Amino acid sequence: QVMDHSGGTDEYEQEIRVSGFNNPTGYIYDERSVDYYGTVLLGDRWWMSENLRYNPQNDTIPGKHLTWCYDDNAYACFATGKLYNSLRILDSWNEEYPGNNICPPGWRIPKAQEWIDLIKLSGFDRAGIDLRYNGKTDFNALYGGYAGYHTYGGFTDFEMDSIYKTAVFMSSDINSGKLRTFQIKRDSASAEERRMVINGYYSIRCIKDE
Repeated sequence: QVMDHSGGTDEYEQEIRVSGFNNPTGYIYDERSVDYYGTVLLGDRWWMSENLRYNPQNDTIPGKHLTWCYDDNAYACFATGKLYNSLRILDSWNEEYPGNNICPPGWRIPKAQEWIDLIKLSGFDRAGIDLRYNGKTDFNALYGGYAGYHTYGGFTDFEMDSIYKTAVFMSSDINSGKLRTFQIKRDSASAEERRMVINGYYSIRCIKDE
C-alpha cells in the first residue's frame, strides 16, 4: 500500500521471485513501457534475466511488423516475451526506433561473441541446464519459439515452430546472409549456435553496455 502527501492511498501487487542461488541480481526500470526487468551478473557482464517485452507505439511499416506474439496469441507474449523481426531490428528500419534502441537505454542486443562467452561459463554441453528457467545462473531462459519467412521455388511461406520448447535468442551478427542465433531447448542439456533466416522472429535478451 502507498500513501501520497495528501493522505490518499492505493494498492499495488507485484510478484517477486527470490533466487536460491548466489549470482548477483538486480532489476532495471524501462520507463518507455513502464516495465521492470530482472538482471543478473554472469562472468563480468550484466544480462537481463527476462525476455524483452518492449513494443514501440510506432512499430509497423506497411506490410512489415517489428514485434509479434507467437501464433498471434497475446498470452505467448505474456509468458515468454515478444518476438522481434531481426531484419527490421538490425536494418535500423525506423529512425525513431533504430535497432540499437530496442533495448532500454544503456543496454543493447548482444554480439555473437558475447553469447559464446556466456555459454562457455557453463560449457556448451551443460549451458542448457544452467541457463534455463530456475537454473543455477538465474538467467532464466524462456522458450519463446521462433518464426521466419522461407522461400521455396519462388513461393514464400511463413513458418513458426517450438513455442514452449526452444529459446532462440537474437545476436547482432549476420554471417553469409544468415542471422547468428543461440538456442536452448527444454529437453536438452546443451546450448547451440544456429544460423537462421534474417527475416525471422526471435527473442531478445539485452546486455548492459560496458
